[in-house]
Amino acid sequence: MTYHGLMLGNFDSNSMAPYRGFGNHRIATHLRKQGWDIECLDYTVHFTDDEIKWLLANRITKNTVFIGLSIIFYLELQGDVQRVNRIIGHIRNKYPWVQIVAGGVKWFAVGLVDADWYVTGNGEFAMDAILKYLTGNGSEPKHVPAQNGKLIDAVHAYPCFPKRDARISFEERDHIQPHEALNIELARGCKFKCKYCSFPLIGLKGDMTRDEDSVYEELKENYDRWGVTNYYVTDDTINDTTEKMEKMANAIRRLDFKPSLHGYARADLLIHHGQKTWDDMLDMGLVSHSYGVETLNHQSGKEVGKGMNPEKVKEGLLEVEEYFNKNTDTFYTGSLTMIAGLPYESFETLDNGKEWLNKYWNNHGIKYLPLLIHEPKDTSHNEIDMSNANNFKKYGYTFLHDVPPTYDKGMFDYFGEIKKKKENAKGHDGIYFNFWTHHSDEYDFIDMIDWVRDFNEERDEKKMNSNFCFDIGYTSLASEDLELKNFYGEDCQQIDKPEIMSKMLDKYKYDKLNG
Repeated sequence: MTYHGLMLGNFDSNSMAPYRGFGNHRIATHLRKQGWDIECLDYTVHFTDDEIKWLLANRITKNTVFIGLSIIFYLELQGDVQRVNRIIGHIRNKYPWVQIVAGGVKWFAVGLVDADWYVTGNGEFAMDAILKYLTGNGSEPKHVPAQNGKLIDAVHAYPCFPKRDARISFEERDHIQPHEALNIELARGCKFKCKYCSFPLIGLKGDMTRDEDSVYEELKENYDRWGVTNYYVTDDTINDTTEKMEKMANAIRRLDFKPSLHGYARADLLIHHGQKTWDDMLDMGLVSHSYGVETLNHQSGKEVGKGMNPEKVKEGLLEVEEYFNKNTDTFYTGSLTMIAGLPYESFETLDNGKEWLNKYWNNHGIKYLPLLIHEPKDTSHNEIDMSNANNFKKYGYTFLHDVPPTYDKGMFDYFGEIKKKKENAKGHDGIYFNFWTHHSDEYDFIDMIDWVRDFNEERDEKKMNSNFCFDIGYTSLASEDLELKNFYGEDCQQIDKPEIMSKMLDKYKYDKLNG
């Protein structure tokens, strides 16, 4: 008998661009090697409830053992949480023999979902254990209680490092389109320990790079079968070692085509490694980078594990920009992610950073996020995730546990959604961030949201923000019918991204519903 399972991803209605799930396809590939019949449903948020019910009715059989829900970070809107649980309720009522498995990076990503099993971390081997148990071929997996289900810490209980053969294989029923962007993993894990980041919790030290042949074969197969050349690299840090960049560049140099890659890079390492690595990245087609700079205040950076000298970063970023623009025949974009409200960050240091960014980094996307601090009240079921939960208490941050006062209706409604999310967290209301006051007493969380909004509005008014590498990857802007050499400023606004997205989604939905 061939056992069957479904993997559903992309539930977040707040996502700006359509993208395929990665964890669901990664696990599906792994389980298919074990003889399972696994189908993935991407872009789930864009299907109506009736369409999903129709798909389930036409896919689920008595041999269906589980339905997996892939949740990348967390469901941002209360409506999304309600919808997922509504779908789960339908499955439980109509197909009571089917087990629900929710997977994500951290506990709070999946904690609001009413599942039978929860998996945090890289889930291939954890899923092996669950499915062997459910089919009577193994003992009960290692777990702790969580809500109505069981939580498996795949990081420690079922580690899957390294994954030298972490190749994703797609099927005809995945309906891959030539100009869409696919995810690819070149290495797994992160050796750095930035205090605000979840990635170190799921990574290990050492070389976790894939085999060169494995990467070459994956890229070649996707090109030969689907015509795909555009990728978003999911590595936590794409340029962590020079050896990795050289190995991956060698794999890509063997291809008969040149892909277009986009992903996270550390700015300090890119600067330190120098032109040899830059040339490897150019040969890879890796010319769209997202840099997690976080702050241009040196003291703030050191406190959260990003001890980069801001002056060296500024100088290096400009040198990298010049070199990549000069040597690529397509485009270069270096989008920055920043955090507002870190320890020792003042309005003065924030404004100083803003002045430099607006003057020297005005052709690239910059995304500021107000600092989010978790203050768990109940750690009995989420020790995996909250090991660094109280880092900021030592700096003197204080917390509000109600919706902060604000005269902005949109902001008030936003915080109201967060409060509802907390109230519906079934005893885990401390999992989501609380509203803080900075230890300097100069500002609070609301002030930082105001500052971030003003920053974004100023750049939008002056047409400074071009597309992020995420937008470029997921909306397939590297397609042959678009001119990318002028992909800056006003030119960026001329691209009708919604139309591109809608065409991709419409075709995928039609193929899934009529396949």
